[in-house]
Amino acid sequence: TTSESFILRSGPGTVEAGDPTHVAFSFDEAGARLYLDDVLVDSESFGFEGGLEGNANALVIGAMNWRSSAGATDSLDSFFRGKIDEVAVFDQVLPQATIASFHDTGLESLVDPGPPIA
Repeated sequence: TTSESFILRSGPGTVEAGDPTHVAFSFDEAGARLYLDDVLVDSESFGFEGGLEGNANALVIGAMNWRSSAGATDSLDSFFRGKIDEVAVFDQVLPQATIASFHDTGLESLVDPGPPIA
């Protein structure tokens, strides 16, 4: 295990307040990748093994969790001020084409609406 932290960022002006932005984050043994509107904007090679199961920190979306104790969310900060919707977590790395399709159509393809209601 390691106590190192890694931060992925987009360049200045990449995300504008009030503009919807599709964000995708992916990580595996090769490292982490950050996509904004289907474009890879940053990556970090850090050799992380074990996926979320190998991480002692809770998964948090919309805040920083780096000061919390292991496995907890007891000291969150830097809260996102805005709207977050269509959140999905996958147990595998998604190919760029799949990330592009979610950018273009949203997550609707993942939801089975079931049979029509008469």
